[in-house]
Amino acid sequence: MNLLDTPIEYLKGVGPQRGDLLRKELNIQRYGDLLNLYPNRYIDRTRYYKINQLVNSNSEVQIVGKIIHIKTVEQKRGTRLVATFIDDTGEMELVWFQGHKWIKESLKINVPYVIFGKVTSFNGMYNMAHPEMELLDEHKASLRSAMQPVYPSTEKLANKNITNKAINKMMQQLFVETQALFTETLPESIIQELQLIPKNAHPFEIVGDNFNDFYQNHLPFELTNAQKRVIKEIRNDLGSNAQMNRLLQGDVGSGKTIVALLSMLIAKDNGFQSCLMAPTEILATQHFNGLSDLAKNLNINIKLLTGSTKTSERKIIHEELENGSLDILIGTHAILEDKVQFHNLGLAIIDEQHRFGVEQRSKKTNTNRSSL
Repeated sequence: MNLLDTPIEYLKGVGPQRGDLLRKELNIQRYGDLLNLYPNRYIDRTRYYKINQLVNSNSEVQIVGKIIHIKTVEQKRGTRLVATFIDDTGEMELVWFQGHKWIKESLKINVPYVIFGKVTSFNGMYNMAHPEMELLDEHKASLRSAMQPVYPSTEKLANKNITNKAINKMMQQLFVETQALFTETLPESIIQELQLIPKNAHPFEIVGDNFNDFYQNHLPFELTNAQKRVIKEIRNDLGSNAQMNRLLQGDVGSGKTIVALLSMLIAKDNGFQSCLMAPTEILATQHFNGLSDLAKNLNINIKLLTGSTKTSERKIIHEELENGSLDILIGTHAILEDKVQFHNLGLAIIDEQHRFGVEQRSKKTNTNRSSL
């Protein structure tokens, strides 16, 4: 049986009850139906608002703050749950009209949250009904796309806590279980004419002259077994049809730079550019000097972009990035500037990623774990 014909209840996180609801409400019978559930729109999660910046526009906003009080309020029909939410500029209310019991039990007092939803004003107080909520620590630790999809839903699904966030998790699990092995449905002529990315993405199938020349002729030392194992894992990831998110751990001097260079040489062998982003100018310069020295005998164009880079040098970097002649760009937050446009970026490496914000990490990349 084709994996995409698998009944939807067998997807991890779904089960019989959710599966039945998905069938009745969205006609999702099998894995393939979920795959073809397309977003109605996308929401921008790059900006964080302060409470004193809110306006009564019914717009969707993202705010960081804490809940300091929870109460149940009687109304003409039933009750509503109300939480007082504050940041360093003011306070607002979070409101739930359904699911009081499990919501109240899950809420934490005086713990930082990130909330997201539509803001309205009532009796001079801003409020957000049924917000999406995530603990700030979990929010910072997760890798997420800056533009997040909003999928079709119904009132029955929402009442059973099958929210947009839940459907997003189902979609992510679908990609894990199927390993993104989807069949292309569009003719090659249309893909070429419209310059579309195919469903099997851009697997780096070639391990070519650049990688092999450096590996065989220019390695400054014999690789350890751990380095060889990690490089093999990365080669397998890059050669698959799924996007790679890999965390590489290792002490100073463990050989992460060699692994990074070999990975970027695979990208070049497949016609793609690479970038390496570091949190400080000193660290970025060290990476540039180290990689430039390692690649000195290769036909590789490597440049450094930081806040101190001169305007004349920036112009050359921008031009070479856009025409594809610059193979590897190393830099700081300067890489994230809108004017920095790659011709075909295929691999992004982030050093000390915990020192970058979520939206910064996701801007050039869309996590497996390895250790040295």
